[in-house]
Amino acid sequence: MATFTIVHGGWGGGWEWREVETLLRARGHDVTRPTLTGVGERAHLFSPSVDLDTHVAARARSGGWTMREIDAQHDAQVGDPVGLAELLSAAAS
Repeated sequence: MATFTIVHGGWGGGWEWREVETLLRARGHDVTRPTLTGVGERAHLFSPSVDLDTHVAARARSGGWTMREIDAQHDAQVGDPVGLAELLSAAAS
C-alpha cells in the first residue's frame, strides 16, 4: 500500500487531517500528518525567525521525510498551500 504524507496549510495543524487518516488507514495505507513549527499545537514554538526553511529542517531533524526518501511508486505527498510550499522546498533540496 501507499504512504501518505499530508502537510496542513497555514495556521492549522496535523490534527486537521485525522478523519482522512482514519479513512486511509482503514484501506491499509500508512499516514503521517506533521504539524509545522509555530502553528497549531506547536504554536508555542513560534518566533519571528520561523520560516519555510525552519519547517523543512525540522522535518529532516525529526526523522521526517525528504524528497530523496520518497518512493514515487508507493508514496503520496499532499499539501495545503503552506504545506505544498514545504513539499516543493524539500524537493528542491
